[in-house]
Amino acid sequence: MSQDLSPVKISSEPNSIDEFVKLRDEIANTPQGGAAMFVLAMRKYQANPKENIGYLIVSIDRSRLEESNSNESYKGFTIAKSDMWTVKTQLTKNNYLANSYFKGTSNQNSYAAQAPFVVECKKNPYSDIDENTIKIFVKCSGADSPRPITLVKNDKGIWKAKEFSSLLVGIKAPPANVKDDL
Repeated sequence: MSQDLSPVKISSEPNSIDEFVKLRDEIANTPQGGAAMFVLAMRKYQANPKENIGYLIVSIDRSRLEESNSNESYKGFTIAKSDMWTVKTQLTKNNYLANSYFKGTSNQNSYAAQAPFVVECKKNPYSDIDENTIKIFVKCSGADSPRPITLVKNDKGIWKAKEFSSLLVGIKAPPANVKDDL
């Protein structure tokens, strides 16, 4: 039997990485808060991949990062190559993907989202892996069922995404607006 977790409400979208980290430190003290921050990081990345890679980096568990000083790094770290390939491929191809995790969006409204953003999650009897690791399920308006994300609590009590590939899978496309001027 699945159990709904408290919804996470993000009142406004951060305008800088410092604002994002401050918000993350306030919200990601629960697993669903960590999932919500990862979804918000996906949204920021989709808006500007080169400038906003840091948002994803600070929302992902250290075990999925590599040391780097490349232009795709933040504070000396980047996302592991295999994960980065998936992130780039899926988030560039599906520019509405991140918004599908916010309540009130749908393929019918082209996944339009605006603040306040609400992320809803569930857990099941098998969700708790250990005291610092949990698999929860994020509701997605573009899929028939919630999608899993595994989160790990770091040494500061912040929940970060460890396994998130299911959140990057495609969703129902918005209807095509075909104009026929014939």
